[in-house]
Amino acid sequence: MTGERGTKVTITVGLGDWVYYNTQTPSNFTSTCYYYLIILLMHRFSKIRGNEETTYKNKTEKLKELINEKYLNRQIVLYANGSQTAQAVALVPDEFVEKVAANLNRAVVENHYSLDFRLPGSKYLPRMLSNYGYVETACQMATKEMAPSWGYWIKQGFTTAIIYTETVVEVKGGAHRFLFEPKKLDRQILEPEP
Repeated sequence: MTGERGTKVTITVGLGDWVYYNTQTPSNFTSTCYYYLIILLMHRFSKIRGNEETTYKNKTEKLKELINEKYLNRQIVLYANGSQTAQAVALVPDEFVEKVAANLNRAVVENHYSLDFRLPGSKYLPRMLSNYGYVETACQMATKEMAPSWGYWIKQGFTTAIIYTETVVEVKGGAHRFLFEPKKLDRQILEPEP
């Protein structure tokens, strides 16, 4: 994205990793990544309609480049502030994929398999761990029964997402739409094009 005088800019407003537990992923990172996703979907919808126009494709390539330029620390191979959500992004250059996946796994293990993310981390983190061979870590995280965890929610009888505070667990909100993804659309987003 280009701002005034041709400077590269990111999206600076948004909810970020909404209702995070401890580590807040910068909202400009998550918002810019979601902007990338929107443009990627527009490109795919355009192709489905038979339009081979390249504006959206070019924009996704530029956004991916910008995200990696601005948020990927190539020395330690961490995105943004190193949060679990930031490491689950699927925009990693090929030469860093294994290291980012290992860093994500390490972040979860060092956090005793606790959820240190919410939305959008909840949607992508288990999948990214599993996709890169850390299935056991994803399973440990999914079945842990001490808060903050999904297992804790189930053990307590919650049927919807809950919001953690520093001292108490509160139930707020209903069945969060943020956690829903149609299977077919999800597959189209995450699998590379042939």
